[in-house]
Amino acid sequence: MKRSLYERFGVPEYWIVDPDAEIVQVFRLSDGRYGTCLEFHKNDVLDSPLLSGLSIPLSDVFSA
Repeated sequence: MKRSLYERFGVPEYWIVDPDAEIVQVFRLSDGRYGTCLEFHKNDVLDSPLLSGLSIPLSDVFSA
């Protein structure tokens, strides 16, 4: 339901964080629709084209 609402209102990007699985799913709007989600894992670095300069090492986020 959220995905449909976000598409309808043009939210350019949204993230779903799963702390148990230690992944972040990123959905990016393209031509009014969200394409395939990008999955980032504990050893990845998450960058967003919408937030210039933001670079998040997920190992810091998911550390014990």
